[in-house]
Amino acid sequence: MNGDDVSTHLDNRIGTLSLARPPVNALRTQTYRELVAAMRGLQEDRACSVIVVRSAVPGIFCAGADVRELPMPREVDEERQLLTRTFFAQVLRSPVPVICAVDGPALGAGCQLAAACDIRIATRDARFGLPEITVGRCGGGRYLMRVLPQGTVRQMYFTGRPIAAEEAFRLGMVSELLDDADALHRRAEEVAADIAAKSPTALRLAKQSLDIAEGMPVLAGYEVEQQFSLRLAATPDAAEAAAAFREKREPRWSQT
Repeated sequence: MNGDDVSTHLDNRIGTLSLARPPVNALRTQTYRELVAAMRGLQEDRACSVIVVRSAVPGIFCAGADVRELPMPREVDEERQLLTRTFFAQVLRSPVPVICAVDGPALGAGCQLAAACDIRIATRDARFGLPEITVGRCGGGRYLMRVLPQGTVRQMYFTGRPIAAEEAFRLGMVSELLDDADALHRRAEEVAADIAAKSPTALRLAKQSLDIAEGMPVLAGYEVEQQFSLRLAATPDAAEAAAAFREKREPRWSQT
């Protein structure tokens, strides 16, 4: 899919979703419509095992909402907010893992997008922020609470000031830091390829089990994981994984 603001590509079971709206990837209403359609297309394609979200604009991940659309009539604003909720829910509850590759600023909705993904890697020039309060808006904090301490999120929320990539890495939001964009995108592809090599069936069941267990108490969440493990054990891919291990060969997945 290629839209005005968003493009996608699928190769070797790796789906790539690229933000492509220079100069700063500001998200307008049309962008959200394209994002919803693009994410749906990748997620519904059974040939896709993992998705990488990245920017096609050098030096910037996403500056957040396009403030040139603000203010807007309430009914228009509500429609736009529904689009944003739909898209971020798609990312958060994606049936396959989603990796976010962040080069440069990820602000507002861009920061929220990163927080909704499963894995975040970034360049040392990246920064993450919620500047909504400076333009008379709110939003994104609840997603950040998944990956950052409460106090850090509230300070970002109330001041509008971002945190640097090194701080995000120290706090565990970012799992890896790279020196430049080229290294970042190479590493994102390496991580995606490692994931894509696993059983497509196992990946989708594993992702669903973690999504359900995340909001549960420890013991109940672990029970959910065990139930998914039993489901996976009954699939052809589980038998193939065991056979490949015994025979010291690469597994041949069912691709379903």
